[in-house]
Amino acid sequence: MDATLPERRRLAAARTGQRLTQSRSAQGHAHPAVPGQGHAPIRLSRSLAGCWARLHGCFWAAVLVTLAAAQRHAQALERLEPSRGCYLGFNVGENDTLQRLSARLGLAPAVFVQFYAFPLSDEGWTRLDAFFSEVRDVGGLALVTLEPFGGLETVSSNACWDLANFCAAFETQGIAGIMIRFAHEMNGSWYPWGQQPILYTNKFRLLAQAIHQRTSRTALIWAPNHGAGYPFPFGGPYRAQPGTPDFAVLDTDGDGVLTQADDMYGPYYPGDDVVDWVGMTLYHWGVTYPWLENELPLPNSFARALTGNDGELPDFYARFCADGLHNKPLIIPETSAFYNTQQPGANEFAIKQAWWQQVFNISGDSSNAWDVALHFPKLKCINWFDHLKIETEARSQWIDWRVSAYALLRDAFLDYVRTLRDGQPYFLIAPEVQRELATYAIVPVVLPQILPLTGNIGVTLQTKTPTACDLAIDLLDESYQWQGGTRVLVAAGLRTYSTSFGLVQPLKDGATYRWSIFLTPTGGTWQQALAWYRGPRPVARALSPSVQILNAPPVWLANSNLAARVRYTVATNAWLHLNLLDSNRTWRAGRSVPARRTDSVVEITLDWPGVALENGWLEALLSDSAYNRFSPMARSALRPIRIEVAPSTDQLDIIPASAAVLTGDVVRVLASYSAVTEADLIVELLDSTSNQLARAVQPVPPGSSALEMTVAAPQASPGTYRLKAWMSPPAQPEAPPRASAPIRSVEFYSAEYRDWTERYWGTPLSADPTAPSQDADSDSALNYHEFAAGTDPRNASSVLKLTLRTSAGELVLQWPTVTDRNYRLIRSTLGPTGPWQPIAGPWPGTGSTFQFNTGLPIGPQAFWQVEAFRP
Repeated sequence: MDATLPERRRLAAARTGQRLTQSRSAQGHAHPAVPGQGHAPIRLSRSLAGCWARLHGCFWAAVLVTLAAAQRHAQALERLEPSRGCYLGFNVGENDTLQRLSARLGLAPAVFVQFYAFPLSDEGWTRLDAFFSEVRDVGGLALVTLEPFGGLETVSSNACWDLANFCAAFETQGIAGIMIRFAHEMNGSWYPWGQQPILYTNKFRLLAQAIHQRTSRTALIWAPNHGAGYPFPFGGPYRAQPGTPDFAVLDTDGDGVLTQADDMYGPYYPGDDVVDWVGMTLYHWGVTYPWLENELPLPNSFARALTGNDGELPDFYARFCADGLHNKPLIIPETSAFYNTQQPGANEFAIKQAWWQQVFNISGDSSNAWDVALHFPKLKCINWFDHLKIETEARSQWIDWRVSAYALLRDAFLDYVRTLRDGQPYFLIAPEVQRELATYAIVPVVLPQILPLTGNIGVTLQTKTPTACDLAIDLLDESYQWQGGTRVLVAAGLRTYSTSFGLVQPLKDGATYRWSIFLTPTGGTWQQALAWYRGPRPVARALSPSVQILNAPPVWLANSNLAARVRYTVATNAWLHLNLLDSNRTWRAGRSVPARRTDSVVEITLDWPGVALENGWLEALLSDSAYNRFSPMARSALRPIRIEVAPSTDQLDIIPASAAVLTGDVVRVLASYSAVTEADLIVELLDSTSNQLARAVQPVPPGSSALEMTVAAPQASPGTYRLKAWMSPPAQPEAPPRASAPIRSVEFYSAEYRDWTERYWGTPLSADPTAPSQDADSDSALNYHEFAAGTDPRNASSVLKLTLRTSAGELVLQWPTVTDRNYRLIRSTLGPTGPWQPIAGPWPGTGSTFQFNTGLPIGPQAFWQVEAFRP
């Protein structure tokens, strides 16, 4: 059984001679970690020094990275370093959770990243305990960035040993591993620990001594800021001052001034004996400073940053990872691509795809990207920064760094990073961490996260074991009741097995279940388990295939291709077809792609059919093969399309990509247009009284296309809003519109409402009627009303409904109750619109029917309502 947080901290205190109590009383409370704080420094350094503006001069050149020296001086792997491949990690967003992120991705990333002020406050210890527990439960590695905002002087021996013992306790409880990035970007001048190499290296060594003595699966990361702009003379209040010992150490060329000619990394390096990994944060912010507009990354910008910008800077990778001396594994603790939700320019998908195709390229060199597996074999961990947040360097506008928030981005990203190399995934997820680091391991190859309600469930699993043993596969409900399973005898080595089992009873639609999959000695039980599978919990769903064309140009321009965005939901392996029909609905062109996921959005491009048509239709189908267009599982509505040499009229339509959006998130708007001449496409978000909350403008060229725009309105509260869109002459938004789109509605819902939908739908899918204004069970109570009443939105018999009866000539009111709501009665004698007067209550719900005798005779007209509210 796991130790509790107080128990883990008590054990840590006992091991360090009561250091825990002393450190708490001596140091007080550290400042709480600011969400995403670790992401700010590279932005601050760039914005103040303008140091990345020089990257615009990029050009392609053939590059050879010599690895012979590193191979000649091969060393043992460092702590947590995989023998092959590279860990795939995520910086989890402020309002996200590890389980929710893993469910969206359909896999558990290898690494999860969070930030903490150090020394830890009581609140910090609580957060860290919860974080380590979550990471342990999904089988991943925890990466902790420690930020000594109180200054390096506050980093005491007590604080270091407390943390070391805390990590050791979690190692004994099964966490796969822990990475610690201490006082990152220490060569910058914007943090209290910046440009103090003497004290910094001493404190790093102090922490490393404790960590290395007390743990075996906890690694120290040394992570300076990228050197462009060093020594960041305009960067902040913590610049090294002339005449100080630190300045003398940093003035490596002895000329009395700090310049980019001085060693920007070496003086801060604590030593090979204490550094397990080296790291560097690298983002695509844009092409030139200042960072505001949306721009595609230049070719090879990721590789150039690692290797010194074509000789402008020291080659960080060669020096610390491939020099035959240090040979440290390299981690990218944070990376992403800048997308400003409030500015025009290149679209979000194109920007982020271009960046991840550089960062995660393992398919050979190209003019756009180096093969990272070939040129950077010591690059062993990359973490995507999955946040939506305000960035001061972008005039405090909302920047969306995420790839997980929208299905089109998310699934394209996953398809790319899960590409095989030499027959195996190169970018490793959580179960593959166990395969790399443990003697026994279970890796899912096919393990459904969406379960059928009845029938058989098929799985394919890879096992690693030194001896023959049993692989037990069981499906349990939340109460650990067995729902079905099987057992397979597995041989020693790395093996793959496919099997299936039947369900012993129907599963509940929307319920969450748990896999109990473990290796055990032949004939053994779970109590003798040698290894467990840890990963996202599956959800049972009754799925009906559905397909919808979300967005497509209204005009197909002759001799060009056409791209359409299609959303689908399907329970089994299927094929997705996009077809062009003529005016008689005869097939003229089409394309088929595999539907690889249960619920997704894909963009399909049709080649010009080379036939003369005037008008036609687009349709999308789901079927069981690439050739079956005649007996589909699901068919979309027909979408009209004109075939023209050039647009003859201006035309515009929009829809929100999602009918309902979490408060604080951005609204993605899908627009389809035709424009005779260049124009501005304008989208506004309006409240119920037509007040403008946000506006987005995107210039468009003559032609016809489908595009995505974002509208950021973080101030919007839960409710229904309107989207208004029109096309205007360039830079003339108030001119008479050249074309207008129908007004569309979009709803915002709270985080509490999101949690409520997950309770009843498990993993909500795009076709699910989960929006607040929908009525999922057709009981005349909208979802939002059922949310407020605490009733089941998927059960028509679970509804707050007031019924009337008489008893001894008096009116009696009754209604069903739930235990987490209070109730009161109100009445209007003038009409159903009120005014309403309170009559009785409140009463706590009991879970049974409540009755109230009004004491009034039947006869006088009155309108009654029962109100439900939280205690």
